[in-house]
Amino acid sequence: MAEEKKCTPYREKMMEQLNRLALAEVTEAAGMDLAASAGSLQAFRTDSVEKIGIGCFSDVSGSQYCLCTIIPKPEYALPLFVSIWNEQAGEITFLVDIMPTVDTLVDEEYRKKYIETMGPAWDRFAKLPGIRPEEDDELRSICSIIYTAAVVPVEKEGMRLAVLAPHTEYLKSYIDYLEAAEASASDEKQKEVRRKTAALRKLLRAYFRRVVGGPAGQLIGADAADLLLAVAC
Repeated sequence: MAEEKKCTPYREKMMEQLNRLALAEVTEAAGMDLAASAGSLQAFRTDSVEKIGIGCFSDVSGSQYCLCTIIPKPEYALPLFVSIWNEQAGEITFLVDIMPTVDTLVDEEYRKKYIETMGPAWDRFAKLPGIRPEEDDELRSICSIIYTAAVVPVEKEGMRLAVLAPHTEYLKSYIDYLEAAEASASDEKQKEVRRKTAALRKLLRAYFRRVVGGPAGQLIGADAADLLLAVAC
């Protein structure tokens, strides 16, 4: 029997950050019972967050597909958090971003508060090997200017945690935003945020549909495909 290869502890490290929040676990999404995923998918909510979705699917070869998304309530006018992780035996393909829910060309205060403050982290992780623009055109079109994406060759085991660092660091900063957030958005701002968030979720749903229909779909499995879409976006 082939020896089972260990995967990067994506869920464990991401949950270390998420557990800073007062999480309330959600047992169903879009009317579907999350117990059907056998623990591969989980969803949570908080006072300021409509939904946190996290999922990991792996096999004995060391392949793993993971994601973490956070969709805040519109009255907080926060960005979305998106983390995507596709791990194979010899490389890891990933994207992590904090996606704005307003027009950052117009809203300078929002841009400075949530996007420009991520500049130092973006600069630091730009030195990772394999950094490149996201290849999926539709996904790239909704990313902020500080998204980080790469296809990183894993030549040493220590590389896995180095590649995971952008995800945990972006998430750490995002949770800082959540903890400081106040429900103070005006009706006009909420309307803008609702409209932009709906558009982001629609495009993310289309992206994940492509994922479950592609090679990663073999890891995820047909039974979990609809659940993944419900949890992720």
